[in-house]
Amino acid sequence: MIDVHCPDCGRVLIGARQIVALANGGDGIEMTYVCWCGRPGAERVGRAPRRRRPAAEAEPAGRT
Repeated sequence: MIDVHCPDCGRVLIGARQIVALANGGDGIEMTYVCWCGRPGAERVGRAPRRRRPAAEAEPAGRT
């Protein structure tokens, strides 16, 4: 079950059968779904990928 916000119903839990699509993007994963009431929606889920620091900025191994 996934917690989403439907403009008509408010906060609802949907199951896997209500998920229409998942798409990776630069700022996270976009999940497209259909609420129990039939209204389609989309929300960002997950996290955006971490930006890696260049090796010159990284901490040397063994230091905390």
